[in-house]
Amino acid sequence: MMITVKKLNKMSSRVDVIFNDNCVNNPDETNPDVILLRSFDMTDYPVGDKLKAVCRLGAGVNNIPHKEYAKRGIVVFNTPGANAHAVAELTIAGMFLAARHVKDALFWMQSLPADDNLKTTVEKGKSAFSGFEISGKTLGLIGFGQIAKQTAKMALALGMKVASANRTFYTAEMLDREDLSGVEFKRDFDEVFKFSDFVSLHVPFAAELKGFVNDEKFAIMKNGAVLINNARGELVDSESVKKALESGKLSAYVTDFCPKELLNVKNVIALPHLGASTAEAEDNCADMIAAQLTDFLKNGNVKNSVNFPDVFAPLKKTHRLLILGNESAVPEIKAIAESINADVVSAVHKSGTSAALADSDEELDKSLFEKTSGVYRVLKIK
Repeated sequence: MMITVKKLNKMSSRVDVIFNDNCVNNPDETNPDVILLRSFDMTDYPVGDKLKAVCRLGAGVNNIPHKEYAKRGIVVFNTPGANAHAVAELTIAGMFLAARHVKDALFWMQSLPADDNLKTTVEKGKSAFSGFEISGKTLGLIGFGQIAKQTAKMALALGMKVASANRTFYTAEMLDREDLSGVEFKRDFDEVFKFSDFVSLHVPFAAELKGFVNDEKFAIMKNGAVLINNARGELVDSESVKKALESGKLSAYVTDFCPKELLNVKNVIALPHLGASTAEAEDNCADMIAAQLTDFLKNGNVKNSVNFPDVFAPLKKTHRLLILGNESAVPEIKAIAESINADVVSAVHKSGTSAALADSDEELDKSLFEKTSGVYRVLKIK
């Protein structure tokens, strides 16, 4: 069976290892089996009935209607952690930009006439950009995923104090194993906002988090604190940022997702979504997606999906089906498999959806499972 792939963005050529005699790249395909993308917005993108997988080379998936796709049995993959180092480095850079007033100093320097008085002018004017050192200051991390962990390691190495709050319980041994023993965990995120000199956002966007950082959060922050947002623009209320900057509650807002309302606002340091824009991060994402997609197409294994649970098992028999449905479908899937002497080698349900792998040495009739209540789609893998 020929698999057609369509790329919706420019990406690292290392992803091209997936292409072979049975898997081809076709930029003109209107009904592909697989779509690869980075930042392309698929909200209103027409999707054909052949589409099996959407692969996001990156972590955020707010540009993909993945919940809707789940009901059509379309698996959405991402690459968590593949760009973590790149985003963490940009977060550290943002702290330096804000603490040392680099942007304003750079623009002022570029505005000066190149004359014989340059040195004198610089020495007289440089005091306007006097800043502070980040060593000894507290960095508060809102979220503690892969990017936040990388940021924490870098900040600790620079002599900073690091605080976070997370629902996941970390033992001292776990933190020590990841070189994160210096991180202090507060009772909740409000405590992190309250005691931090820098607050950096590292949570995925969800509808309930729109405007998460607002007047209430700024009210409990230190005077003159710096907010860094390399996560998602919608997490921060723009009008609240303006008020916090005008009052001095916030000394700077550094963001990789600048809305039009904050462009050119004093003390807003706006970057053009540079977080994952390094050659290394793009290669990492490409390598990770290539491995996940190959395993999915060849073995039916699902790893790092955002709309279905991970399900995987070695293929030891001649035939395999991947059965995708809602979380109530698993018992009936198992019953049908048992009735036809097929093995359900793995079945997982999580957050409203389920995925199951059924193996047999005999040809499997996928229609038996398709009639099952709660099943969205059955893919014949072998």
